[in-house]
Amino acid sequence: MLRPRWTTLALVTTTLALGLHASLAHAAWQQNGNRVSDVSLGQARPAIAPDGEGGAIVAWVENRSGLFLDIYAQRLDSWGRPVWATGGVAIAVVAWDQDNPIVVSDGEGGAIIAWEDSRNGTDSDIFAQRVSTAGTPMWPPNGVAVCEQPFHQNKLRMTRSDLNGVIIVWQDVRANPDWNIYGQRLDGLGIAQWPANGIAVCAAVGNQFDPDIVSDGFGGAIVAWEHQVGFDYDIRAQRVHVSGGVMWSLDGESLCSNLATQGDVKLVSDDAGGAIAVWSDSRQSPAALFAQRIVQYGYTWWLSDGVEVTTTTGDYETDYQVVADGSGGVIVVYNRAFALIMGQRINPFGSRMWTASGMTVSPALIQEMSPHVASDGLGGAIVSWIDYRNVVPDVFARRVDATGVPVGPAGGTPIAAVPGGQMPAPMVSDGAGGAIMAWQDYRAIDYPHVYAQRMDRLGNWGYPAGDIVSALDVPGDQGGVINLQWTASRLDPWPNQEPDRYTVWRAIDPTLASVFASSGTALVSPGELDPSATEALRVETIAGQTYYWQLVSTVDAFYLNSYAQAVPTLFDNTISSPGPHYFQVIAHGFTPQEYWVSAPASGDSFDNLAPAAPIMLAAQRVGNDVELTWNPSGANELDFAEYAVYRASSAGVQPIPGFFVTGTPDTVLVDSSPPPGYLYYIVTARDVHDNQSAPSNEASVTIPTGIGDDAPALTRLTLDGNFPNPFSRDTELRIGLPRGSDVRLEVFDVAGRRVATRDVPRLSAGWQRVDFDGRDARGNPLASGVYFGRITAAGETQTMKMVIRR
Repeated sequence: MLRPRWTTLALVTTTLALGLHASLAHAAWQQNGNRVSDVSLGQARPAIAPDGEGGAIVAWVENRSGLFLDIYAQRLDSWGRPVWATGGVAIAVVAWDQDNPIVVSDGEGGAIIAWEDSRNGTDSDIFAQRVSTAGTPMWPPNGVAVCEQPFHQNKLRMTRSDLNGVIIVWQDVRANPDWNIYGQRLDGLGIAQWPANGIAVCAAVGNQFDPDIVSDGFGGAIVAWEHQVGFDYDIRAQRVHVSGGVMWSLDGESLCSNLATQGDVKLVSDDAGGAIAVWSDSRQSPAALFAQRIVQYGYTWWLSDGVEVTTTTGDYETDYQVVADGSGGVIVVYNRAFALIMGQRINPFGSRMWTASGMTVSPALIQEMSPHVASDGLGGAIVSWIDYRNVVPDVFARRVDATGVPVGPAGGTPIAAVPGGQMPAPMVSDGAGGAIMAWQDYRAIDYPHVYAQRMDRLGNWGYPAGDIVSALDVPGDQGGVINLQWTASRLDPWPNQEPDRYTVWRAIDPTLASVFASSGTALVSPGELDPSATEALRVETIAGQTYYWQLVSTVDAFYLNSYAQAVPTLFDNTISSPGPHYFQVIAHGFTPQEYWVSAPASGDSFDNLAPAAPIMLAAQRVGNDVELTWNPSGANELDFAEYAVYRASSAGVQPIPGFFVTGTPDTVLVDSSPPPGYLYYIVTARDVHDNQSAPSNEASVTIPTGIGDDAPALTRLTLDGNFPNPFSRDTELRIGLPRGSDVRLEVFDVAGRRVATRDVPRLSAGWQRVDFDGRDARGNPLASGVYFGRITAAGETQTMKMVIRR
C-alpha cells in the first residue's frame, strides 16, 4: 500500500549531513556477538537501553583502574558499529566502587544512567549521569547525587519522566532496621525536582522491598513493591505525581493480600495511566505467576488478588520477565520446571491470549533458564535465554508473534554459542521488529567481557544486509557516475539464497525530494516497495540526520558474494559543488517483510576529462586592437563552458591567473587597446567542471602607435574583422581596399538566409571603416546569434563571422 502523496516530508528542513558517514561504513555485527569494549581488564553487569534509531546504549562496570569498579558506556548503531570513543565513555570513575548500573533512553538519542555508589564510604548511595547522543556527559563529572543518606540505598529502578528527565526509586534502610521505598525525580539538567535524598513512596510499618516502576504517562510514575509484616509478604502499589506527591492511599494500594507469600513484582504500563503487575505467588505449590491491573485512579481491575498467568500446576514458574504488548496488555516469559522457556500474553481485561497453559518458546529438551524479553512492536516479543545444549551456558533467542506463534529456527537463533559460557542477556527493541541484547561473556580466559548482538524480526542474528565496500569515481570519464560495489547479504549465497533483489538508493536534498513527490513519486517504506517500481522515495533518520532516499535501480539477486553497478550522480565534485553523494543498498526477500537496509556510504564523481586544446590560434592587429581567431577544441565537448585567453609581453605564455585576459564562448575575440609592443597569446578550453585543456599554439603580434603605421601595401581586398565582436548594438568593420571602390555589406544567418544589406558609396583605397547597426532589412534588431558578413568591393568578395549578444 502506498502512502498518501507528500505529507510531512515537505515540512522537514534538515539538510543532509555531509560529514555523517564521509568514509565508507561497513556492517559490524559478527557471529556470536560484538565485544562492546576492547579494554583487556574485563567488563561485567551490562544494562541496555534503545537509542531511538535502531541501535542501543550499553552501560557496564569495569575495573579499568585496577582498584575500583567504575561505570562506562558505549553506543552501538543498528549495524553494530561503536559510535562513541573506543573503549566507551567514562560515566563515573571515582574512588571506591560504582556498581549495578541501570539505563533508560533520554528520548534524544542519549541515555540517563543511574548506579549504586560507595564513594562516600561503605554504604551504597545513588548517583546518575546523562550522556548525549554524541557520547558527552551532560551533568557534572562523575554524576549527580540522587540520594546520599546514611546506610544503604539499592535495588534501584528508573523510568522516563517529562522533559528528558527520569524518576528513580529504590529500597532504602535509612530508618534502620526497616527498609522502605524512596524516589527522586531529576529533570533533563540533572536537577532534583523533589526534596533532597528523595520522597518516601512508602514508609509503612514493616519492610518494603524490590520496587519496580513505570511511567504513568503524565510525568509521574506507578511504583510496586513487596510489602512485609512479620511472615506475611504482599504486593502493593502507589502512584506518584510529577510534583512528588503520592496519589493513592498513604501506604499504597494492595494488589494482592493473599495469606501466601508474594514477591518479586514486575510492572508494565497499561497505556492508560495505570499498570499491570506480575509476581511470584506461593498460594499454590510449587509457586506460580499471578498478575493484576491497577488503573490510574488506584483501584484494581481484575479478580481480587490477581489472575493466574497460566493454568499449569505442579511445575515451578520462575525467572520471569515482562514487557508491554503495545495494546494495553502484557507478555510474560518465564522458566518452567527449571527446563523450558515459556510465554503468555494477557490482554487489558485479564484474559489469556495464548495457550492457557503457556506457549513454548523453544522445544529444546535441555535446560533453559533466565529469559529476557523485548517488544517486537507488533504485539509479540523477542525472547532470549541461557541454554545448556552445548554443556556451557550459551545465549539463544527467538521471536514470538502476537498470536503466540514462534518465528525462526525451532530451537532459537544462537546469539552467542562459544566455549566459556555466557550470562543472561538483557535486551531492548530495535524498533524494527527485532532486538539488541548485551551479556557478560566468559569466552576469554582472563576476564569476563561484555558482548552485544542483534536479532532481526525474522530470526537472523546481526543484520544480514549487503555491505557497501566502495563508492568510487569512474576514472577517465566525463563524470556523472560512480561505481558502487557491495558485498551480498550473507543470506544470498547458497545454501540460503533468500534475497530476491537489491535496490540501490541515492540521497537527495529536501527540496528535490519535494519536487519528485509533488510530481507523483511514491513515498514508501522498504516493505511497501513494489518490486517493479522504477521511481520511489524513502525518508530515514540516522544519527539525528534526516535522509531522503531516491530509488536509482533494482538489481536481481544471483546468489553471488558481491555485486557492482554504475550509479548516476546528481552532480560532480567541483570547487563550486563540493561534498559527496550518499548511497544505500537494500536486500529484499521474496516477501514484503523481508528486507535488510545497508549502512549509508559516500562517494564522489569527478569529470576526469579536460576538453581538447584549441588549435590554429592566429593573431592579427587591427589598428590598436588585436583580433584572435582559433578553431574549436572539438565538436562533441558536451560539457564545454568557455575559452580562456591568456596574454604576455614575452614568449612562453602560461595559463595562470596573472596572464588571464578574458573568457569567451566564441572562437573569435578582439583584445581591445592592449599595451603596445610585442604581444603573445594562448587559448585554453574549460568545461563546466573546471577542467582546463592544454594550451593552443602560441600566437604573436606587434601593436603600433596608430592605424596605418607600418601597414603593408594593399594588393587585394582585406578584412581585419569587426570590433567589438561580439556586439549588442553597433559594430565597426575594418576593410582594406587595394583601390577606390563601392562597398556592399550583406549579412546572413547560420541557415544562409540574407537578413540585411548595406551599400556604401565609393571609398578611396586604403584602410576604411564600415558601420553595421545590427538591424535587419526592415530596421528590426537581429536576434542574438552567429552571423556572417560578406563584403564585396574592388571586384572581390570576403566573408567574416560576427556574433550578436543582446
